[in-house]
Amino acid sequence: MLKIELKKIELILLTLVMTSFFGIVSQAEAGVNLPWSTTYDCPDWTAYNQSLNCDGLDKGLDSTTANGHQEEILSIGNNPNGGGGKGQIHYMDNGVNNNTGGTAIYFNTPTKELWVRWYMKYQQGFKWNPLHYDKYLYFYMVESDGSSSSQVIVEPDNMDSYRIYAQVADHSYRSENGTGWTHTMGGTTGDGQWHYYEVHLKAENGGDNGVVEFYVDGTKIIDRTDANFATGTQLGWGHITIGSNQDNPDNGGTMYSMYDDISISTTGYIGPLSSSTVRADVDQDNQITSTDAMLTLRKSLNLDMSQTNWQDSPTTGDVNCDDDSNSTDAMLILRKSLGLDMSGTGWCID
Repeated sequence: MLKIELKKIELILLTLVMTSFFGIVSQAEAGVNLPWSTTYDCPDWTAYNQSLNCDGLDKGLDSTTANGHQEEILSIGNNPNGGGGKGQIHYMDNGVNNNTGGTAIYFNTPTKELWVRWYMKYQQGFKWNPLHYDKYLYFYMVESDGSSSSQVIVEPDNMDSYRIYAQVADHSYRSENGTGWTHTMGGTTGDGQWHYYEVHLKAENGGDNGVVEFYVDGTKIIDRTDANFATGTQLGWGHITIGSNQDNPDNGGTMYSMYDDISISTTGYIGPLSSSTVRADVDQDNQITSTDAMLTLRKSLNLDMSQTNWQDSPTTGDVNCDDDSNSTDAMLILRKSLGLDMSGTGWCID
């Protein structure tokens, strides 16, 4: 009986691949469809004048520190407990806004609600004198004429709290004192450890009813339902800058922060990486669907995954825990997505 069901599932999978293959590979390189994620599993990038070919990421600003550094993507920036690949290295020198230019991700369709999860670490010993801000993410709204305006910044506001700052509206949504950078680092200098961050933004609808949620290492420290971003008639958030300017590092020279394992969803809370999530929910949209099965089969056929939402890691798609991701895993994921009984199938992650 199981063999017959698996054959049927295989036929469904083949149909899904044939009907959606061309749509996947023909996505515009100028932007990405959501959900989206990256582990920076791409060629090294060490200078702004080099081409950037990395999961749809675009270049940020052409900015060089006083000591000659530019933004980089290298294997030394990889989160060893994450999804593999590499990582983004954001350099900072002493003073105000003396930093490299970050990266950016543009959306094919603007959205008025999204969740963004990322991992980040500061170089051990990194210090401030004092910390006024360090702009982790910039969210830009798309105007009706297609132009962009700065809307929301995610940042530590000082040593003691974080804030989500609606720049145009000039509204700040802060965490309580004692939940800020010092608390995260366990002291007044960088701890050299990877930390998990997630922000949820929902634009207001005719009043002070927007949503701001912010998590650090799994703890929600900002929870507001009275936000106003002054969105007006704007279409939604259209792109994000990853890594921006800060005030006031005091390290006697260049030091860095690193970004990795970034995921963006429009359907719900993403949460930290886990082996179960990376194995089955291969596109990191917080659900297991036939799309995950299709992507797993596509990967097993050694097709190009660069324009898909495949979340690459050593365990992605391996749902029977045999250290391989293949068509059998794809059929099992489809079976799971259909709500069928998984006992006796080899499914290993529940």
